[in-house]
Amino acid sequence: MNLQREKVVIFLSLLFLLGAFYLVVNKDLFSATTHTSLSPSLGVPIEEIPSDFVTYTDDNNLFSISFPSDWTIDKSKLNDFQEDSLEVLKCMKSGTALEESKTVFFGGYPDTANEYLPSLQIVIGSTKGFAMEKLAEDAIQMLDVFFKDFVLFEKSNAVIGEHETIIFDYAYTVPEMGRVRLINVFTVTGTITWNVRCGTSEEYFETENQTIRNVMNSFQLLF
Repeated sequence: MNLQREKVVIFLSLLFLLGAFYLVVNKDLFSATTHTSLSPSLGVPIEEIPSDFVTYTDDNNLFSISFPSDWTIDKSKLNDFQEDSLEVLKCMKSGTALEESKTVFFGGYPDTANEYLPSLQIVIGSTKGFAMEKLAEDAIQMLDVFFKDFVLFEKSNAVIGEHETIIFDYAYTVPEMGRVRLINVFTVTGTITWNVRCGTSEEYFETENQTIRNVMNSFQLLF
């Protein structure tokens, strides 16, 4: 993944964690947008992990997630994400919950030497007292503002494991990458936000759709 693409990935993750706080402080910058759900298929738990999946367990951050055995984990990106996140925050002068966010997982199918398609990323942060629904809805609104061709295909509430989640299926165009489509699982436990994103180029999304959904539905918090 080149530097420009890494910056885009970091920025998009920060948008989801920024959520309500930024909109409350800067509400005059954004206009209300209504999206329509096009299908109700998200959030259906898988009965069992597919046989060709492996399960990754993070005992420090207390989560597990399963993915195809030919996907790889790239821990070398985690420090880069953290350093670049701080640079983005300095530019935004946020002083928000994002200062406490960090990427705890990154990987996917190694499409090229430095790029993953599909890619999987997990980011945790602080709610700063805002409710899950408000954080998620406002983050979607922000994506709609920053990406004029943003399309929200689907939004649903679901229980994955024992935790209530909000799940989004959306697409937009990224500079130097073209059009991408992602599924995002967003949940809150106490004062912690969990943002799990998995996606690929839109032209391959239908081929990877079921795999991506199985990955997202396998996510578990270990408490």
